[in-house]
Amino acid sequence: MYWMIVFILICSDSLKAVASTNCRDDYTSFRGSCYHFGHVQGTYTESEHYCRQRGGHLAHIMTSLENDFVKNHAREMQPHHWWIGLNDQVVEGHFIWDDDDTEATFTDWGTNQPQGGAEDCVALDYLDGFMWGDFPCTMQLFPVCKAQPEGEEIIG
Repeated sequence: MYWMIVFILICSDSLKAVASTNCRDDYTSFRGSCYHFGHVQGTYTESEHYCRQRGGHLAHIMTSLENDFVKNHAREMQPHHWWIGLNDQVVEGHFIWDDDDTEATFTDWGTNQPQGGAEDCVALDYLDGFMWGDFPCTMQLFPVCKAQPEGEEIIG
């Protein structure tokens, strides 16, 4: 019994375990995050609000692998443009993620993109193979939401 207590104390000091539940029913899991492809069109701002109501944000795509997952899932849906959480509304040409105000380090711009001007919000462009394009933020598009799994917590 003594050795078991010592072992538990040593492990609790040196290890942190992550426990997480599954994604909500209307989300799809991929590499530790949850994704929802909305069925309601809205402006960029309305779409961010839609995602927040569902516990997330417009998707912040950080890697090529994640981007491929999102693009492949979008291809399975009806042909639509899909908002993601990136825009240059504050400074033209300086694209910032909504969820954490960081500059985009990974991008997947389509042909002749970004175009600039009044096109400040980024979406997957189904006419260009779901490559990224900047669009007027007032366009009515569908959202790709991203959230953490429900019940995620650190134990220990």
